[in-house]
Amino acid sequence: LILTLLDLSIFDKNNKRIYYQKAYVEKVKEIKAYMDEHYHEKLLIGELAERFQISMTMLKKIFKDIYDTTIYNSLRETRIQNSKKLLLETNEKIIDIACKVGYTNASKYASAFKEITGLTPLIYRKIHRKKREELAKNNK
Repeated sequence: LILTLLDLSIFDKNNKRIYYQKAYVEKVKEIKAYMDEHYHEKLLIGELAERFQISMTMLKKIFKDIYDTTIYNSLRETRIQNSKKLLLETNEKIIDIACKVGYTNASKYASAFKEITGLTPLIYRKIHRKKREELAKNNK
């Protein structure tokens, strides 16, 4: 009974049950929430591990097992999702949007954006704005 209260199980890709201490799992979930809130800042795995007092190895392993992605990919996905919203809802320059979501290099932002969406930020903005305009026009 004590083990049940202290441990949580997670299933990996092969449906194999993996056990982690509840405190570790909760800490990793806290880190994910922190990342989702601070995605626009420079976030380093080592600094996150130190801030939340967990080893980098444990952080990376448990994160991957819980979310089925790496910390880096999760952060990148969050940044791109937030930038998509800015691309559609603002007229800000793409380089400014890249900076707002945590990229210091516009070409790295564009590469990540294209890898995730299949489109460049500019093409994404044009296509989706045109779709919105057509939808608004048809609803009149």
